[in-house]
Amino acid sequence: GSGTTSKQLNSEKAAKLIGYGSMLIECVLAVIALIAVGYLTSDGAYAEIGTPPVVFATAISTFFANMGMGDMAVTTMKTIILLAISAFALTSLDTATRLGRFLFQELFAFKKDGEKNILSNMYVATIITTACAALLTIAGYQKIWALFGACNQLVSVPAFLAVSCWLKRIGKNNKMFYFPMFFMLAASTLVLTFKNNVLKLAGGTGQALVEGLQCVLIVPIVVLAVIMAVDGIKTLFSKNVKTA
Repeated sequence: GSGTTSKQLNSEKAAKLIGYGSMLIECVLAVIALIAVGYLTSDGAYAEIGTPPVVFATAISTFFANMGMGDMAVTTMKTIILLAISAFALTSLDTATRLGRFLFQELFAFKKDGEKNILSNMYVATIITTACAALLTIAGYQKIWALFGACNQLVSVPAFLAVSCWLKRIGKNNKMFYFPMFFMLAASTLVLTFKNNVLKLAGGTGQALVEGLQCVLIVPIVVLAVIMAVDGIKTLFSKNVKTA
């Protein structure tokens, strides 16, 4: 279900099975994670075990211990879980870097006087993308991590919008996408986060490199989202959209 899956399919027919299957597997993983955290906090107190991956791995390995498995099995399971999470993080970073490079190239993909813009060059775009990631690593990604949930939520809007426009174009019913699309657009907490950050900064309790940086990033994201929504809705409800 990643952004590169569409480029790796041998057949479009496999997209439905892979997309729907990955969604179900992710739901199962979420349920297991909730059970794991709930188990560790069942006594009303939370023990400082470590980072979230360590908490998850500890809970899963504890399940095996309670089932009567030996110490070797418990240790092996904890190692496997931590390895799987580490591999997931590494592949996510790889995918994010590649997609970031794609987007950066597309943003500057224009020619001037018949010459291609240097910013659209694959290597230049990769260097700039990785440099931004390195800067976040040094400065602390936690400063903008609070925006991830809302931005991830906002990604569903263009997905619903694109499918709605496509279904209208081929003459099929698309109204089932209206409610989730508008709901996800309205439910995005970016504006609320911006308001809270401004209040913190005005009250002297906020930090320029945390709340201030988040506000700087929120403004273009919201502006682009509004522009996209307006243009998309115009297309969606336009009578000039041709049907197949």
